[in-house]
Amino acid sequence: MLPAATRSIEGLLVGGAHVAADELQRLRRKLDDTASLAADAEARQGSDASARAWLRALREVLYELGDADADFRRAAAQRQEGRKSFRHWFTLQPNVNGIRYKTLRTSIISLNMKLDGILNKGSELGLLSDSHETLNEISEFSGQVVPDDHAVGDIDSEKNKLIDRLTDRQSANGVVAILGASGMGKTTLAWKIHDDHRTRNAFSMIVWVNVFSDSDDIGLLSAIVTAAGGNPRGEKDRMKLEAILAAMLIGKRFLLVLDGLCGHHIFEHSLDAHWHVFGHGNRILITTQDESVVTKVKPAYIHQVKELTFQDCWSLLCRSAHLDESIHGNNLRNIGIMIIQKCNKIPMAIKIVGAVLRTKEQTKVAWQRVYESKGWSLRDLLDPLTGAIYLGYHDLPARLKQCLIYLSLFPEGSVIRQQFVGQLWVSEGFIEEQDSCNAEKTADEYYRELVSRKLMQPEIGNHDITRCTMHKQIRSFLQFFSKDEIFSGNLKPNINGTSIEGLRHVWLRSNEPATNLEEIVALSSLKTVILYKNPVGNHGLHKLFQGVKYLQVLDLGDTEIKYIPSTLEFLVHLRLLNLSLTRITELPESIECLRNLQFLGLRYCNWLHTLPKGIGKLQNLRSLDLRGTSLHQVLPTLENLKLLSTLHGFIVNCMPNREDDPSGWPLEDLNSLNALRSLQILKMERVSDGLRMQKAMLENKSHLKELELCCTTDDRQAEVWEEDARTLKETFDCFSPPQCLNSLKMVSYYAKLCPDWLPHLSNLQRLVITDCKFCEHLPDLGQLAQLKFLTITGFSKLLTIEQEPTSVKPSFPKLEQLYLKDMQILESWTGFESGDMPSLVKFRLESCPKLRCLPLASSTPKS
Repeated sequence: MLPAATRSIEGLLVGGAHVAADELQRLRRKLDDTASLAADAEARQGSDASARAWLRALREVLYELGDADADFRRAAAQRQEGRKSFRHWFTLQPNVNGIRYKTLRTSIISLNMKLDGILNKGSELGLLSDSHETLNEISEFSGQVVPDDHAVGDIDSEKNKLIDRLTDRQSANGVVAILGASGMGKTTLAWKIHDDHRTRNAFSMIVWVNVFSDSDDIGLLSAIVTAAGGNPRGEKDRMKLEAILAAMLIGKRFLLVLDGLCGHHIFEHSLDAHWHVFGHGNRILITTQDESVVTKVKPAYIHQVKELTFQDCWSLLCRSAHLDESIHGNNLRNIGIMIIQKCNKIPMAIKIVGAVLRTKEQTKVAWQRVYESKGWSLRDLLDPLTGAIYLGYHDLPARLKQCLIYLSLFPEGSVIRQQFVGQLWVSEGFIEEQDSCNAEKTADEYYRELVSRKLMQPEIGNHDITRCTMHKQIRSFLQFFSKDEIFSGNLKPNINGTSIEGLRHVWLRSNEPATNLEEIVALSSLKTVILYKNPVGNHGLHKLFQGVKYLQVLDLGDTEIKYIPSTLEFLVHLRLLNLSLTRITELPESIECLRNLQFLGLRYCNWLHTLPKGIGKLQNLRSLDLRGTSLHQVLPTLENLKLLSTLHGFIVNCMPNREDDPSGWPLEDLNSLNALRSLQILKMERVSDGLRMQKAMLENKSHLKELELCCTTDDRQAEVWEEDARTLKETFDCFSPPQCLNSLKMVSYYAKLCPDWLPHLSNLQRLVITDCKFCEHLPDLGQLAQLKFLTITGFSKLLTIEQEPTSVKPSFPKLEQLYLKDMQILESWTGFESGDMPSLVKFRLESCPKLRCLPLASSTPKS
């Protein structure tokens, strides 16, 4: 927060706050003094309550500075708007300018006095200037996240043993429990069992349920129904829920995986009580660290997770630290064993510490410094895993610490999506603009580094880091530091003995329609309000807009709201507004007052068919996401939105002039949007002139990484006119994407041949071609040397795919995942040679009944 505070002061000085200039300069000097003490306080806060209180007081002052800055800018903006209005000459008070300067000066004087007190308190506590350990000597992030897919210890043997027991129809144990301490790899073992082909063949239905800490027995049963594909509809009666589940399971052999079960989730023999629902031959697999669970699910087979040997721990540490054992092993082995002992041989702890070591020099001195770091201070107070987590947190640069702590806002078990998190960080001011790098790209790098440091992990079963989760113990650790400012759950006047008045960021996730928006208004200093999937309606929404004036993030996605009141204009500091999956029918023109808005989410708003002109005035807008929203009339121009980096749902019209056809945007509007990083274009078939394609200047967009091109076809159409197919091919050939493109998706492309540029996108990593039912030929995609993910679905006319001999050897050198689906007449994919597809990890084939020759002769995927 300190860098953001410094930026606020500099902005005020540049912005004409000359009356308070002397006090602002004093405040800046005090902030510099405070920053030098803050590092020592952060190093102590794990075990020192006084240091935590000191940091809390400092953050409160920084929030107050941000609010004072916001008030000053709001008044300036209102005065500027007033000057443009005829009414200004009759309504604007002559001394309003003097009032805002006086108010600012009073606020800054007060903040200086508070900082004096904070500095004095720091001296009393013995906080030292610049005392922070310099652990991260070489911690520049490489940009690469190495997949964590190595088998640890004897996990494959354990997996096979448990699969044999689960699939044995004669076994009397219907429940198998994997028991072990947190971080020992219980979930990893359970997923390997879940994902194994023998398990898939033995059970007709496999359901995975993440069990949350606040679940009760009824909540658990509801979660099982939901995971199995049912709808519990808020039902609270156990017998009715069992009836819903029983109807879904008739005639099926069923495996239920309950990951993270605790004793309070089930009462005595409650799983036995449900057993008549499951029936003979069905199985339950449990992971738990709570030994009381075992007594409640008897008879059950208990599998205690084995402790790793020192050699397995050392190998894991070397992999995590990117240490070449043959070069440095003998020199660092002894200090490495000492570090492993501090980790208590817990795999998760070793991975986190290994990620810290990866950023250090591979020397005894550097590793010894990590071993002796203050970051281990929580190990003796709590447990080895928490100690390792604190070390990982302690080693982070300051810019990443605030980003990580902010993630404690996400409810337990939530999927943390890279794009959304990046938008949140930018909106909260955590990301500093850099000349050579836009904010979203910097946010992506921060996200990837947190994944690389093992503080987040890819969603279970997903190799793609764009969707991650956070381990319960890491989240609990972060909540320990953030509980006074950040909260997720059901809002109450007092939470765990802590007043809610100081909260700045809230995620309210009530399952009951009890969240009163007027109660939120009482927390007038809130910066973030997320009500995603909360059954809240419109009542009190206008008061929320008027009362929470410092709001920067407002997420109303998937709520019950139906309209947005014009008082939206009061949220002048709003930077992120998400209204996706709501039933709104229009947006007020007053949205043009949200001049600081950077991210606008309108995904799958099925009742929204037009946009107000005011959106075209939001010159700070970085993302306009209309995916899944069917607009009939497009009014705003996008030409002035120069910062727009994400544009989804861009509907192309038929004419170059907007006035002639308001059903979409002219393709030519893309010409000026040179900051685009992600673009989705709809109804591409409307453009029949290749010259219009060229005017979009797509090949010049040097930041474009993701592109989705969609046409619209009639599902009932059996054939396509030859001329229409040829015209589409010719216009697509003129629409040349830039070579920097990483991801391409083509939907409902109905020409018979693919665009000429497709096999020449040299940096393409992900390619999805779907519902191209009239396409009869695919180009040689094997020469796409960087391609990692390939999906081809819905090619009704494709008979064969031919791999042509090329200079690229092997073909598909980096392809990791291949997915083929819904190609009813496809017979073969030929032309492969030995050594092709050497990196293939996962292959999935569905609904290709005539396919007899697979492109897998030279590689054996893991799944």
